[in-house]
Amino acid sequence: MTATVQTRRAPAPVSQGTRRRIDWSQPFVYLIALAVAGVAVGPVLYVAVAGMRTNPDFFTNPGGWPNPWTLDNYVRVFGSEQFWRQVIASTITALGTTLGVMLAGVMAAFAIARYEFRGRTAMYSLFTAGLMFPLTIAILPLTVLLRQVGLYGSLWGLIVPQIAFALPTTIIILVPFLRAIPG
Repeated sequence: MTATVQTRRAPAPVSQGTRRRIDWSQPFVYLIALAVAGVAVGPVLYVAVAGMRTNPDFFTNPGGWPNPWTLDNYVRVFGSEQFWRQVIASTITALGTTLGVMLAGVMAAFAIARYEFRGRTAMYSLFTAGLMFPLTIAILPLTVLLRQVGLYGSLWGLIVPQIAFALPTTIIILVPFLRAIPG
């Protein structure tokens, strides 16, 4: 019977040009991750607990625990027809915007990335410049335009401008991606 001896290699010395890998077995890393998670989840938990308070309790002690604990606020909100109408409208708006941006963005990005035509770099530069145009500047003209077209106050009046303002980002991201795919 032969015995096998396992030797443990010494860690390679770290040169100045290479990065050290994080040793996840150290508790300090977990402590930092727990602190970051606490900062992210803390406000959400505070709002959830604050929703279990009555109005008089909230005004007497805004930072304290609910006394008494009650679910009436949540029952009233989730039982409201208006709440569910707004959830459905938000879902339709989000899905419509996402589908519109992906459809128009992929078509425009594919044409810019794969076809050679005059003005291709100018068009790409125009979309890049579109990233610098803030929505706050366009609010008033956009409102007037939507009223004239008859879309003001409708879901289409939300979806179409959101598509228009999301297209530059989508195209800037997709053009290099589509160029990298072998033809």
